[in-house]
Amino acid sequence: MITLTRKQAMPIIKASFPTYNGRKIKVMVNTQVHLSDLNWSGGTRSEYKFIGANGRVAMADNSTHPWYNRQEGAVIELKSGTYCVEHTIFCGKDLGLTVYIHPDDMPKFLPAPIDN
Repeated sequence: MITLTRKQAMPIIKASFPTYNGRKIKVMVNTQVHLSDLNWSGGTRSEYKFIGANGRVAMADNSTHPWYNRQEGAVIELKSGTYCVEHTIFCGKDLGLTVYIHPDDMPKFLPAPIDN
């Protein structure tokens, strides 16, 4: 897991959750995203937005009742060039954004090498 500063993550924030004002942003490398807590329950909910290489945004359905929501519990495969941003509220506390990226896209998040 890599933690990003707000400045480093600004393009991701603008593309996914432009009204997010927090500073908790982390990057997880994975080929899959498991959708959970799509609906409010005990002050907890997660919102997911998927951003494609073309900049197009798709989001998981948070409007359907949990017992009708077919996306709840789904496992989504991430393709190279596409990333997912999850905004999590747990028991009323904002836990920030988690950016899920494909392992092939990880090098662009690594810091530049230090010259000796």
